[in-house]
Amino acid sequence: ATAAAALYRCLGIPARICEGYLVNIQADQTVRVTGSDAHAWVEVYIDRIGWIPVEVTAFAAESAQQPSAGSIAPTPQVLPTPVSDEPQSMDSVDDSDGQDNTDSVGSGSSSSSQNKASSLLKAVARCICIITCVAAFLMGHYALLRKSISRKLNDADGRKQAINTYRQAERILHYGGQMPAVLRETAEKARFSQHQIMPDELNNCADALNHLTEEVYSSLSKSKKILFRFWSGNL
Repeated sequence: ATAAAALYRCLGIPARICEGYLVNIQADQTVRVTGSDAHAWVEVYIDRIGWIPVEVTAFAAESAQQPSAGSIAPTPQVLPTPVSDEPQSMDSVDDSDGQDNTDSVGSGSSSSSQNKASSLLKAVARCICIITCVAAFLMGHYALLRKSISRKLNDADGRKQAINTYRQAERILHYGGQMPAVLRETAEKARFSQHQIMPDELNNCADALNHLTEEVYSSLSKSKKILFRFWSGNL
């Protein structure tokens, strides 16, 4: 471990020696740790990451084949717990060798940036998908509603057409305005009498409904105009 730390420092990589115990332990297990399990290893410092343990000693590999008495054979993959986190003195980092270290960190940063970009693209795709679905739903709702209203306002039966025109005016009055007298009178005539509704009367009702629709629509705020048109299908 001492030789490895010296070599790392010669390469311009900050390094320190740590001491502790190396054992192989599973979850919820208790092991007996003795002096024969003592171990030393090296930690190197990487910018924006911190101290990283590096196993360079032969102890772990040899002990995996020949465990010492009273201890469990360690494996090189197990990271030991250091006795002290205090680093030894570090030499200055050489510029040429430090470039290799920076490249390795840059690779991790590049991967992190790619992951962030991928997550951002997925979020944007979700938003576009949601907006498209909402727009498709509103347009479909608007088309079906307008088709139903148009069919009722152009009913072949003049009496039903007059009553449907009055009911459409009532829907518009939820947003404001007053019921035109011609619509009320014609609807009452169609509902409570046996007289036929003449084409001129139906034309007057249609003109009154159009005037009411435009008057109420022009008095609404932008948000209510959207509801008035696309949600209620009044235009």
